[in-house]
Amino acid sequence: MKARDDGFSLVEVLIAITLIGFIALSVAPMFVIASRSNLSASHLGTCSALAMKRMELLRTTTLSSLIVGGSLTSDVAGYASTENGDFVVRWRVSDLSDPSGGKLIEVRSLSLRPSIGPNKQITFMTSRVP
Repeated sequence: MKARDDGFSLVEVLIAITLIGFIALSVAPMFVIASRSNLSASHLGTCSALAMKRMELLRTTTLSSLIVGGSLTSDVAGYASTENGDFVVRWRVSDLSDPSGGKLIEVRSLSLRPSIGPNKQITFMTSRVP
């Protein structure tokens, strides 16, 4: 009479499940790190988009309408806006040192949300001449 081999024994199944469990446990931290990195990149991307949006608005404003003032480090009325309560955008307009009558425009966007690593911020700068 022939011996029947109908599948895996209980011991083989338990060993396979244990190996799969160890592999899953060793890979799980990589998913946590990847999701944190994605969140951090998302904050930086939103910061950049908000700063670029404000910079484009200021670049399309006529040169004579740009009033000198503002600050990149503190909120100044008329030179700062809070976006969704999570980001603040600040800008500063200053006269260029050359006699052309041009202006320097600086825009900084900061994330107010807690994030991985340092708070996200981005600064853009451009000059406008007549």
